[in-house]
Amino acid sequence: MKKLKLYSWILLIFLLSIPAGFLTILTEQPYTPKSEYLLILIVGTFGVTIFVGSLSLIPYFVLKRHHSNYALKRALQCYTFFALALIAVATFKYPEAMKKRDRFHFSLYYEPIFKKIITKSIEAGEEILPASIMKNRKEFCFCIINEMEYNDQIIEQLRMGKDPEDLYYTDPEVKKIKHDCVDLYK
Repeated sequence: MKKLKLYSWILLIFLLSIPAGFLTILTEQPYTPKSEYLLILIVGTFGVTIFVGSLSLIPYFVLKRHHSNYALKRALQCYTFFALALIAVATFKYPEAMKKRDRFHFSLYYEPIFKKIITKSIEAGEEILPASIMKNRKEFCFCIINEMEYNDQIIEQLRMGKDPEDLYYTDPEVKKIKHDCVDLYK
């Protein structure tokens, strides 16, 4: 195999290892803070290089006895295939992993804010609520927050920077959730 062709294969392998490692780790650990993304990039790249490289050595050692250039070519092709397969699997799993991350952030950052807003709203009598809800304030509050946590539109608006209090009082999705929770506790 010519040296230029070999170097181009090695460059391709390195370029494939970067997204394969990063996406694989990010989909498996979606709660990782953004400050650690560089570490994920480095560790993922080396991890994929070692893992996929060791898998690619199997055809190399099997075919090496017959023809070494052919064996190297097949090993590089296997590496490319495995790296592309990792990228495809991670890309497929990425949206669900980001939903998990968003729900985690919601429960960590926004849940306490919404608890205060809902409690303040109930105590101030801003909304006309049945007496059964007044007795079960905590359950009613949990119902609203739980429904909001699994509503992708609400999480998207919060991610885009919408004020939680403004969202609670004006958003039609939140109004629908409040109505459903009121019906549940009547």
